[in-house]
Amino acid sequence: MINLVRVFGLTVVSMAVACGTAQAGFFVGSIDARFENPVLTGAVIQPNGIVYQNFDNTSSAVYSAYEDGPTAVFTWGSNAGAPGMSILTFFPNQSVAVADNVEFQLGTVTFYNGTSTLESLVFGADLVLDFIPAGGGPAVDTLTIPVGIGTTVNVGDAAGNADFVGIPGIANVFFTYEGFGATALVNGMIVGDPYFSLESFTVVDNFILYTGPPEYGPYDPNNFTTYDSPGFAGGFTGPTPTPEPSSIVLLVTGVFSFLGMRSVRRWKKSS
Repeated sequence: MINLVRVFGLTVVSMAVACGTAQAGFFVGSIDARFENPVLTGAVIQPNGIVYQNFDNTSSAVYSAYEDGPTAVFTWGSNAGAPGMSILTFFPNQSVAVADNVEFQLGTVTFYNGTSTLESLVFGADLVLDFIPAGGGPAVDTLTIPVGIGTTVNVGDAAGNADFVGIPGIANVFFTYEGFGATALVNGMIVGDPYFSLESFTVVDNFILYTGPPEYGPYDPNNFTTYDSPGFAGGFTGPTPTPEPSSIVLLVTGVFSFLGMRSVRRWKKSS
């Protein structure tokens, strides 16, 4: 579930801290990604957008964050279905060759919406992007993105049960039906001193299903199959084109209320 949301009129660019002198340049290299700092407290929402229950899953959340080469993988949730876990994967661009102030693809994100017990959920995590310059080229500030994860209690129809992932500073929120996955492209620029700026988000016309063995074990990408499905309206992800449900707007409001209290763009100077 995605399509992302501008929060409080602020963008990642406007929150950037400028230090030093802006430099024109050309950047060649790759991007490395990782997930950190899972958020273990938050609200589960009913399909009508009203809070179902607030959870403190500090001692009960089930999650894993690891790197598979340059790829960042974050899984959460325990089995309440097959498979139980939800999976967020970021595939960073490994062939960057771009001038500053030119939009390019930072990476590809996939989100699989599993069915998990509510006490095993997480409610967000930081996605950290590092630029790895080639041949001693210029460095870029590390970008830390506070990703919010919104979960609905499964008492509605397919659209109402959709969960979502949101990033402050992007115009939409990415949401997915229960038991389905989807893919989106995340684009940005290298600007300023320099640092990464998130610019746009595009949902790919496909959907992902679990096609592995009935006994679901640890995450294995080979257990998931991606199918083409052109014609999704508004970037909605799922088996059929469906208008964005109004409950998603209410979900976004609640999740980004807490995200607004976190820094929209945390950064450190790359060495």
